[in-house]
Amino acid sequence: MYFRHQQYERIIKSAEPFLRKYSKPDADFFKILALAYDQSALLIKNKKQRAKRQEKARANFRVMLQYPSSSVGGYHGLGLVALHQGHLNKALRFYTKAYQIDSQNSFTFISLGNVYKAMGKYEEAMKWYRKYLTHPEISLTAFINIALMYDQRGKRAFARRYAKKALKIMGKKKQDKGSEALKERLKKLALGY
Repeated sequence: MYFRHQQYERIIKSAEPFLRKYSKPDADFFKILALAYDQSALLIKNKKQRAKRQEKARANFRVMLQYPSSSVGGYHGLGLVALHQGHLNKALRFYTKAYQIDSQNSFTFISLGNVYKAMGKYEEAMKWYRKYLTHPEISLTAFINIALMYDQRGKRAFARRYAKKALKIMGKKKQDKGSEALKERLKKLALGY
């Protein structure tokens, strides 16, 4: 966790001189900076310091809205910060706005599913996760979320089915060390434990 925090801090510190040198960086610059603020905020225990970081993340995501080609990403980012702050209705509004702009953006399906899952609206969450699964880009994240949600709801047969699909994809991809615990949980689900 400390290493990740250092990476985020390095991004944030290097951004300030860059902004002074270049008057109008592209939208990707603001996206990276906003994500660094958002993710680093999650690692800060002090509520005031965390809130300051999240506000900086929001400010950078709002800048993305000024770039027509990045407005969907800006709304996704604003939804992410709202979700991390526990403002589920606000997150839902931002993700819905992203969907209205681009109804084929597969990341929006997962994001809406995640918000509905956090709200405890599992059927609505499943609708969005299933919509993602019909999209050309099949996502490991969707299979994992569906497996874990079915497990939480006590539907073991469904959890087992989606855990197996997730494990099949995980077997084809290089995984980082942090995903080992998740992989073990999915293995247990796939075996029916």
